[in-house]
Amino acid sequence: MSWGKRSVASIFLILYISLSVAEKDIQRGSQRKSCEDAQGTCLPKGTSECSELQGIGWELAKNLECQKGRLCCIRGAAGEARVTARECKNGATESAICLQAKGKCRKKCGPRQIELPGECSGVAGCKCCSRQSGNRPTDAVCKRDATATPECIAAKGKCRRKCGPKQIEIAGGCTGVDGCKCCGRKSGNDNCKKKATATAECKAANGRCRRKCGPKRTEIVGGCTGKAGCKCCARNGSSQSRCKKNATVTNECSAAKGKCRRKCGPKQREIVGGCTGVTGCKCCARNKGNGNTRCQRKAIPSSACTQAKEKLARVLSACAVLQK
Repeated sequence: MSWGKRSVASIFLILYISLSVAEKDIQRGSQRKSCEDAQGTCLPKGTSECSELQGIGWELAKNLECQKGRLCCIRGAAGEARVTARECKNGATESAICLQAKGKCRKKCGPRQIELPGECSGVAGCKCCSRQSGNRPTDAVCKRDATATPECIAAKGKCRRKCGPKQIEIAGGCTGVDGCKCCGRKSGNDNCKKKATATAECKAANGRCRRKCGPKRTEIVGGCTGKAGCKCCARNGSSQSRCKKNATVTNECSAAKGKCRRKCGPKQREIVGGCTGVTGCKCCARNKGNGNTRCQRKAIPSSACTQAKEKLARVLSACAVLQK
C-alpha cells in the first residue's frame, strides 16, 4: 500500500471516531434532566437557598440543569419520585448525624436499615439509611429523639443505645424511642449514700440506699427517700451474721440449747419455730445421739423416755453382775 492510500485511510478513521464521540455527547445532553422537566424552579442569580424564595417544602437539586450561575429548587415529593439511585449515591451529602450512625444517602432504605429523616442534602428526595442492630436504635437516634426523665437528669445521665463500662443504666430513664437507655455515671451511688434516707422497712431488712441493686440483693420498693432514683438494696434471704445478731431465741430453742442460724449443720437438728424476728433463721440444736435426743426427734412422750432409760439401766446392772 502506498503512503497516499495510508494517509487517506487514517483521515477516514479519525473522522469516524470524532463523529462517534460527538453523537454520545449529544445523547448525554438529551438525557440530562432540566429543572423545568422536573417541575422545579430556577432561582435568580445570587440566591443560594430555596427557602429564600419558595419557602418550606422546597429542596435544592444539584442534579437538575438550569442556566449558568442559577440553582434549581424542587419540591421534596417530586424530587423523591424522580431522583435516581446513582444521583443519591454520588451527589448527595451526609450530615454529621448520618455519618455518626454509619449511614449513607440512598434513594430507598433496605428492609434491614432505618431512615434518618432530613440528614441528606444536595439532591432532593435522598434518604439517610443506617444499619439496624436488631431492633435497637442507633446512638444518633437516641441522642436526637429520646427524652430523658427527671430521674435520668438527676443522675446526670444521657440517652444512649448502650451504656459503657463506667456507666450504670437508670431504668425507665428515657422515653420517646424504644430501646434507648439512660446511662449515668457510676459515681451516682455516692449521692444515694449521702443524700438518700433509708426508711424503717429498709433498715429492718438491713438494706442500704444505692443507685442500683446487685445480683445478690433484693430491692425494697419505696425503701429510700430524699433522692430521686435511689433504691433500697437488701441481701437475698438471711445471712449468718443477721441470724446471730438480730434473731430472738424462743424458750423451746433455749431448752434444747439451740442457736439461731441461717442453716443447720449435718450434726444438728432444727427446732421448728425456735427463732423469731428475722425471716429465714432457724434454731439449730446438737444431736447428742442418746435416748433422750432420739425420743425428742420421734416425738415420744417424756414418761415413755423415762421408763426406757430405767429399763436400760436395769439391763446394764444385770450384765455387770453376770460379768462378775
